Amino acid sequence: MGLNNKSIILKRNRLIAYGLLMISPFLSFGIAVRNWKTDYAKNILIGVIVFIGMTAFPEGDLERYQNYYYYNASQSFEMMWHNLISLKEGKFYITFFSFLFGLIFQHHNIYLGFLFFIFGYYLVNFIFLIYNYDKSIVQKRTGFLIFISFALFFSLRNAVNLAFYTGAIYILYWIVKSILTQNNKFLIPLLLAPLFHFALTLVLIPVMLFVLLKSRTFICIALVVVSYMLPPSIVNNTLGDLANDNESTIIEDRYNNYASEKGIEYMNKRYEKGASNANFKLKLLNDIKNIIFDNVIYIGLFLFLIFFKRYKNNKLLIQFFNMILLFWAISNLMMNVSNGNRYQIFQITLGVVFFVLLYQTKMKNRIMNTYFVILFPLVFLYGLMSLYATNKMISTNFFVSNFFVEIISPSEVSSELK
Repeated sequence: MGLNNKSIILKRNRLIAYGLLMISPFLSFGIAVRNWKTDYAKNILIGVIVFIGMTAFPEGDLERYQNYYYYNASQSFEMMWHNLISLKEGKFYITFFSFLFGLIFQHHNIYLGFLFFIFGYYLVNFIFLIYNYDKSIVQKRTGFLIFISFALFFSLRNAVNLAFYTGAIYILYWIVKSILTQNNKFLIPLLLAPLFHFALTLVLIPVMLFVLLKSRTFICIALVVVSYMLPPSIVNNTLGDLANDNESTIIEDRYNNYASEKGIEYMNKRYEKGASNANFKLKLLNDIKNIIFDNVIYIGLFLFLIFFKRYKNNKLLIQFFNMILLFWAISNLMMNVSNGNRYQIFQITLGVVFFVLLYQTKMKNRIMNTYFVILFPLVFLYGLMSLYATNKMISTNFFVSNFFVEIISPSEVSSELK
């Protein structure tokens, strides 16, 4: 009888949670967080992210995607396919779904909601992938704080640059799943990653190397060292040669914008202008990000290397460590390209996963424990600041509207560029 009562209560709570999601996504977020261990919390969180997309201000790439929607809706499938196979389209999934949704819906808000669904699906499932692998992460109060810190790290802030970071979380999800399950078949979906953003093609290089070198730590370290020794011009020259061989394609376009001398000069001035106009909130966020991305994670990797003998028989940790090293090597090479620092998100996010798992082992020492005391509060603070920095994207309608209203009568916020 007791089990039946619990089942009835669970079904009732699930029904209430889904109903609240449709009526008030903002309030349902609180329900999902409060009941985050339940099977329905994951779906509620994804739904909340979808609604944020449907009601979002046109911030960052979102403004362009709204314009793409009305432009691509009038394109033919043949033209879209031609742009793909002739390498003229760098974010194919953006084009494809704008074309597809444009056949059905007049307004772009459902289209943006779908793009946020893809982002939210992999973001939320990525977080729960770690939780479901080792639930001891959240059994203790300290473990819960670490889990929340990790959950906040790859935050909604990245949705401002939606295509690249949707592809990034897609890649990270399948890599982590492959390592946790010790099954290379979960790396196969990564072949689709360039459809999110053409620049993600480069990420396939460390992934292919990982299949060969997952247990060869010394070689992975050597590749990182070599990446520092190579002359800065080697990447730019290689990309320049590719651009010359692929004129009038996305390769030439990206080279001219990000890797050529004029492109780098223009983008650097643009970033400097943006940094000079940043308010205190954004400056603090960037400072915390720089501390984590440029210092703290790498200090932890160096400490792990010092105590390597303690962990050398832990296949899981060694494979995570080697994957991080391979991403480190490729991101070093891309630092000479404008906006190349975004490739750091791969080794840094995997680094946070790595240290969450390392925290659960019984082979820690006082030095590593001290490191964790520094790392996780910084990650938590960065996550909070990232969420706070999304206020330009999240509109008032997210708090007061609901799915029924936005589907039947889209808000003015979503209609600005129509």
